[in-house]
Amino acid sequence: MSALRACATGSAVASALLLALSACSDRAGDRWDWNRMRSQPRANAYGANALFPNGGAMRVTPAGAVSREAMLRGERPREIDLARGASRFQIFCAVCHGARGDGASIVGSNMDDPKPPSLLEGPARAVTPEQLFAIISGGMGAMPSYAAELSESDRWQVVSYVADLQRRSDAHTDTVGAVPLLSRP
Repeated sequence: MSALRACATGSAVASALLLALSACSDRAGDRWDWNRMRSQPRANAYGANALFPNGGAMRVTPAGAVSREAMLRGERPREIDLARGASRFQIFCAVCHGARGDGASIVGSNMDDPKPPSLLEGPARAVTPEQLFAIISGGMGAMPSYAAELSESDRWQVVSYVADLQRRSDAHTDTVGAVPLLSRP
């Protein structure tokens, strides 16, 4: 009886396996089609497409959508409040980048490499205001995004404050400057 049961079980497993394998066929017509991903139908950006009512392949941007480039540019504040930027910097940034932006902090010194950089020298000096805004907004490396903690205006205030720290490190002064970084071009 057990031999009959084993034979029936084996037949059922073999049948199920054959059925599953036949359903997974990659055949297209008479030959194997290994390039299906390379030959997918697509539309050229400015080409015609009968699928949409306007006949174009590109879609109109939905209302309220923000392009990635616009996010990087951001809407800069009209007023620059360095005191507000300094306050936000001390709360959110100084923990890792140091109170003066020089990278000297207890938390930063205890981190694994790469450590938080000095914002006053090296590659950080080459970062544009828009890039710094994007880094604050989206994070970079071990640094998290601060978009939820800082409003867009506050992020620009921090960018202005960092630029002021860089100016003061060039002049070796300890007074907060009044030169606005973010004048519209």
